[in-house]
Amino acid sequence: MAIGKRSLLPRSMLTMALIVCLAIVGSGLAVKPCAAGQDSPVKASAGGGAIRQDAAEDGPPAAVPSAKEVSVAPSAELVAPAETMSAEDEARLQRQRAAERATAEAFGLLYARMDSLQVSAEQSVGELLADRPQLRAMLYDQLRRRARRSEAQFYSNGSVVVQIRLPMHEAVASLEQAVERLRPVQNDLPKVADFQQILVYTNRQAIWGYGREPLVAHGSPIDNPPPGWEHISVFNRLQSRRQAIDSAYSQLLVQMRTLRLSPSRRVSQFLDADARVATGVRLFINSYPTTGPVDYLPERLCQATVEIPVAHLVDELKALSVAYDLSDEYPADRFINIRADLHETVLRATGVAVPTAAAPGAAAIDEKVMVASAKVAVSDEVPDADQARLLAEQSALSVIVEGLRNKILELPIPGSDMQLEDYILKNSAAADDVDKLLANVRLTESDRSAAELVSVTGEIPIQHLDDLLEHYGRQNLAARDDGQ
Repeated sequence: MAIGKRSLLPRSMLTMALIVCLAIVGSGLAVKPCAAGQDSPVKASAGGGAIRQDAAEDGPPAAVPSAKEVSVAPSAELVAPAETMSAEDEARLQRQRAAERATAEAFGLLYARMDSLQVSAEQSVGELLADRPQLRAMLYDQLRRRARRSEAQFYSNGSVVVQIRLPMHEAVASLEQAVERLRPVQNDLPKVADFQQILVYTNRQAIWGYGREPLVAHGSPIDNPPPGWEHISVFNRLQSRRQAIDSAYSQLLVQMRTLRLSPSRRVSQFLDADARVATGVRLFINSYPTTGPVDYLPERLCQATVEIPVAHLVDELKALSVAYDLSDEYPADRFINIRADLHETVLRATGVAVPTAAAPGAAAIDEKVMVASAKVAVSDEVPDADQARLLAEQSALSVIVEGLRNKILELPIPGSDMQLEDYILKNSAAADDVDKLLANVRLTESDRSAAELVSVTGEIPIQHLDDLLEHYGRQNLAARDDGQ
């Protein structure tokens, strides 16, 4: 038995040995240009080793180079010649990237509005997240998954608008779920029940985000950062990548600790019994690269997925048991039970991170809106009282939309004596723009407490309206000059 113990080495110990060897050999590495067509960049892996990658930043890792010489390709050979795109494909790509940038702006405003909500009289959500970057990332990921997105609206002045909406109760639920997911690794988090106070400190029905971007040439994918990350430096992108991977590793460790060895024992007890075992498991987890590329989402979240085969985990735990469990309290054959109890062949975790520069501030929630209110009587012909109030609320919202339409149509066209109502009679594109604007009306407050009356307040973002009016003014002036 003793011979068997000495013959098995945990993967984590081999990883540590590899790191030491690479450190010793590193001082003698010779760097030379590689021939055209050869793979080139060498990048550090999550466990500290070196992994070989293609020119793409997030390509899947290949084998570890065994030679002392590391080839580096000339910069001219790293970028393949760009393929010629058709005009149709070019226009489609411009629209897609503009919509993604508008989505990023809309989510930035949604995050800022979430941060501005009050958890208590003394603390806002933003203050709660200030020194908890991992909680911020998990919360924003929940908001991203739950938010309702409108179809991208393309206007006649060459801009695109995206609006997103999240009901207030789902915003609170997102915060609650983020805290519960993080609680196994952070003990200083507030109680979930406290977050219901958010609904006391606001009377708004939902939080919104509104983004607009111009259509511009997309340029080379090599030159342009991912949509939504244009103002994030390369250093912050790499830092977000590292944080997302670390988050995935932390989640895998939590999953691993909950696995059962027997009805009365878990893997966590084995890890806590010996610090060397806990260290070995962390090194084992960190030795696994990401599964597929790391994604930089338009919602300004970095996302990384890591998978560990359960069979590899069992082998590692068995090896750690043979190496360190001198009391035989955790015999190696006990770890086979892990595979029998699990229905999946891999442990999988997705980590997220928010770049530091993308954390919203209080100034980000400033928004130009047009507000209107309406009151509608509750019909006594509907037998269900709640359904009757809901129908009255929808009727009030329709009244608000018509009222806002009339206000918008009364606005003057710059450089002329006509109103927008007159201009849309001869310009169908402007009429379509007005319909798209009104599709963004928000129901902000609703009072159904009265038995016979429903009071509703709505708003519409109009920061884009000024740009449209200027565009119509230029078109009208050009048409007048052509007529002369």
